[in-house]
Amino acid sequence: MTTGTLFERNKLRRAVRDFSIDQNVGYFITANFNRVTNDAAARKTLKAWHAHVDKQLLGGGWSKKTSGERTFFLAYVEHLNSNMHWHLLLRLGANADDDRFVEVAADCWQTLVRSGSMDVQKLNTEADKARAASYATKELWRDDALVRFIVSTEFTN
Repeated sequence: MTTGTLFERNKLRRAVRDFSIDQNVGYFITANFNRVTNDAAARKTLKAWHAHVDKQLLGGGWSKKTSGERTFFLAYVEHLNSNMHWHLLLRLGANADDDRFVEVAADCWQTLVRSGSMDVQKLNTEADKARAASYATKELWRDDALVRFIVSTEFTN
């Protein structure tokens, strides 16, 4: 599948970057597998991580919480054929505790991906958010990365 010329794909990448900035995210996360994995397994792991984090933050009944109470993220894959990893732009739910999130996010990833690592960075300024969104979306000019872009709400159905 080809989504158009390089110019058109870069235009789309910039639009997704701008959309990402508009989502009021507070964290930039890099989730590494540090091992060979495939697309299906990577998506399944990200979905499981989302569930683990929400369970830690929201307790029992986490899956019944409203979308405003749950964590929300946009995930962009990078290096599909070597060192595959995710870049996430994440917004906490309405009543979530920032310190608790930072405490559990990497632990939840490590539980799911023993070889994995996770870097969690707080985005304090609008400039931080713009830089993180530009970095996270840098590979979206590539068709294989564009079709694997994830909005976390797809996991909450």
